[in-house]
Amino acid sequence: MAPPRIYIRPKPEALAHGGMLTEGQRELLHKQDPRDTPEAQAAHARARDQPAAGYLSAKQALHVEPCAQATGPQGRVAHTVGYNPSDDAYYENARLIPLAQGWRNGVHYEQGIHRKLEYDHEMVYLAREPRQNPIEPAVIEWKLNFFVGGFYPTRVRARLASARFSPNARVMWFARPLRSGEWQRLDAATPTELGQVTDEFIELTPMVATEEYGFVLRARLECSDQDGVSWQKTQLFRQPMDSGCQGEAEVKNLGLEICTDLRPDVARPVVPPPAGNLEGRSLNDTTGSDLTLVAQPPQGSDAQPETFAVHADVVGHYSAHITDQQSGEGKGSSEVKLVDTNPTSVRSMLAYMYDQVASEPGAFQPPSEPAETWALLDLARRYAVTGLTEACEQGLRGQVTVDNADEFGRRARDLGARQLARYCELFPFYHDLAAQEHTARQEYEKSRLAPRHTAANFVRSSQPSNASSSSEDVLPGQTMRGPAFMNRK
Repeated sequence: MAPPRIYIRPKPEALAHGGMLTEGQRELLHKQDPRDTPEAQAAHARARDQPAAGYLSAKQALHVEPCAQATGPQGRVAHTVGYNPSDDAYYENARLIPLAQGWRNGVHYEQGIHRKLEYDHEMVYLAREPRQNPIEPAVIEWKLNFFVGGFYPTRVRARLASARFSPNARVMWFARPLRSGEWQRLDAATPTELGQVTDEFIELTPMVATEEYGFVLRARLECSDQDGVSWQKTQLFRQPMDSGCQGEAEVKNLGLEICTDLRPDVARPVVPPPAGNLEGRSLNDTTGSDLTLVAQPPQGSDAQPETFAVHADVVGHYSAHITDQQSGEGKGSSEVKLVDTNPTSVRSMLAYMYDQVASEPGAFQPPSEPAETWALLDLARRYAVTGLTEACEQGLRGQVTVDNADEFGRRARDLGARQLARYCELFPFYHDLAAQEHTARQEYEKSRLAPRHTAANFVRSSQPSNASSSSEDVLPGQTMRGPAFMNRK
């Protein structure tokens, strides 16, 4: 499917003299748009080929970018989404091809909002609907949900550009985590000076980065003036009409911009390999090993003891508890008995250690059977094996269902698997929310495909250059490329 295109509605003066363009305008018209370059198209295609990491307002699939890291949990990513009112488009991760066109196509909920094209001052913004009851506030919300990708926001910053033009006008911003119903007011985003656009980045982390999968932003616009233009005295994302990204080499002038750092809900730590030359080290290498581990099953078990030849520096790097139990001295003479352990679990534990040495971190996969993974998780906790607890949590995460979430959560808490316990706690709510959003997304796609326009929807533009329109273009900015004589109402 071809990517959405954004075309800017020509200014009224461009339509003068029967719609004839000047030489400079014709040159600009035929200039290649940077979003038509192979690089921009390739970046757009790469993003679209990725599985969705989340959704914007249950409508637009979101895609994340990896973060360079040397410490901390593996799999950290970043995401940015913003809205440019001049283009009337949403942009993601600084890609020139828009994520979606039309402000409504990224909104979770709105009441009494419209997009205003102010031709007398050549400005554009979102404002209250002129036909709305002047004493009723307008509300608009955006929702970001990363449950489908399994990511928690760890840091959230936002640019929430807004302005007011009367002492009786107020623009108030709020935020809340998805699972919580308590809105928290963002005082730092509230415009104070009349006519001044407040557009500094503000920190939302304390309010929404609470080990949940997403959050909701809300703006509330109200004005008590009774002069007939009170709807215009509260504005979101006000900027010049020519501030779009069309023809630009980079995405800019985002009135709404949300920057989110994320981590996996069940994340493994970055564990560096042991120091020294580890080339050729392998499990049960009898010629180079210097430590023997004996897995002794519990009494009454049908399993037989099993012996493993290992390297003390490898095992000790991941579990000091094991090497501290050494009883012998000198190479080849040390032996440690792992009492009341399942030999299968011990073998998996040692496989994890040697996989970490021989391959990329995170390559180890826990057993496919949940019972074996729970036993390995118990062993990892018992011997404090760095990173193995989290690897087992990742394996068990995929086994959680609505029916067993409570049981898995209880067992996870008993074994100190905090990340898995939190996932089980959140799972029923977000599972239901994901089903609701899937249904809403299907309805949204159907509504986009349904025919909505007839010949009566298209009218000739007769707006003089010094006029100030009080109505919204339903599809603002979407005109044919070049002189635009018709616009949708």
